Amino acid sequence: MRANKIALTLTLLFSAVFSLPAFSIDIDPGDWDTAPAGTKMALIYAQHVERDQLYAKGNVAANNARLQSDVTIFRYVHWTTLGGRPFSLQALLPMGKLEGDGVMAPLGSASGIGDAMFVAPLWLIDDKAKRNSLAIVPYIFLPTGKYDKNKALNLGENRMKYDLQVGYTHGIGDKFNIELAGDVMFFGENHDTSLTQDPLYQVQGHLSYQPEPATRLAFGLSHTFGGETSINGVKQDNEIETTKALLTVSKFISPKNQIMFSYGEDLSVANGFKEESRFNVRLLHIF
Repeated sequence: MRANKIALTLTLLFSAVFSLPAFSIDIDPGDWDTAPAGTKMALIYAQHVERDQLYAKGNVAANNARLQSDVTIFRYVHWTTLGGRPFSLQALLPMGKLEGDGVMAPLGSASGIGDAMFVAPLWLIDDKAKRNSLAIVPYIFLPTGKYDKNKALNLGENRMKYDLQVGYTHGIGDKFNIELAGDVMFFGENHDTSLTQDPLYQVQGHLSYQPEPATRLAFGLSHTFGGETSINGVKQDNEIETTKALLTVSKFISPKNQIMFSYGEDLSVANGFKEESRFNVRLLHIF
């Protein structure tokens, strides 16, 4: 029975193509705030995630299915304008480690550099007085990460990915903000495994409260759906449908330095690993 369970979870994992970074493009509270042209920012993210169950078709396929990830992301942002509107050029590089435990121990571990990301958001609306904004955010992922088709865990995905996100902020009174985002991600083919994937969709939002301009508290929800994979044209019946919650606090500890902490967990999962806990720390420095 134990061997059968491990075989099942391994099969599900291969069909899900588990790698870093995660499929979804999560936003942080304050992401839609703009900066003057010429401003430069450097950000460092540290993420620790514990997963303890594997789901298939909404049911638990394996308990004690532990998979831990520790990821560091380096991000550079250069602010400018395009057509008189706020615009930025951004580059992100993740690196980290994945390690299986429990019934996932046969997966071993993987470490190294993940796929590089490039982002170019453009703000169509940026009304700072009312704290209202609307941004169009294209992402491109390059297959630069470490990848081995014979391993279940990889830092890279060995394929191109493209994401188009729309972000909106609406100020409520003097201290509250609603921050929303919706996006669709498109996947290139992993030719080493003949793997293709349907588009993946995500809707998410934060209700944030600023007791003072330098401090922000937020509660967020996110729902991701779609993204069924196919191998050699055969559908894998592993469509993603995940809902998660996140609590965040951020503070500018000086005019040019901000620190952000967040904690989150999955509320429901249809297919794949369920996140028992997610801890994020982000440091931001303005040049």
